[in-house]
Amino acid sequence: MQPTLYLLAPGQDVDPIFCPESAMVEGILHYYPSILDAVVVKRIAFARPRPDLVAALGEAYQGAPVLVFADDVEAPASCESTPEGRRFLAGPDAIATFFADAGLAGRRAP
Repeated sequence: MQPTLYLLAPGQDVDPIFCPESAMVEGILHYYPSILDAVVVKRIAFARPRPDLVAALGEAYQGAPVLVFADDVEAPASCESTPEGRRFLAGPDAIATFFADAGLAGRRAP
């Protein structure tokens, strides 16, 4: 099963906003569109609670961007985990490093 990437969708309402960290990952997906063949992408709303993330990781883990690994999939040793054992990578740096290490994207410039 593919990992699931949760990104915050830009707000389009009265006060348009965007998440800089999610925008960075969106940029990587734009640079390397083949990543979309390797992950499931879910763009979620800013408002909390974030039901998709609560279902995936629990109430305490609602930050994005986050890459969540299925229980039956090998995940990198650098993953964080919930008390229930769900494994994930949080933040654009960890996610970009995973994509590069998996051969899906280039390495970040120094």
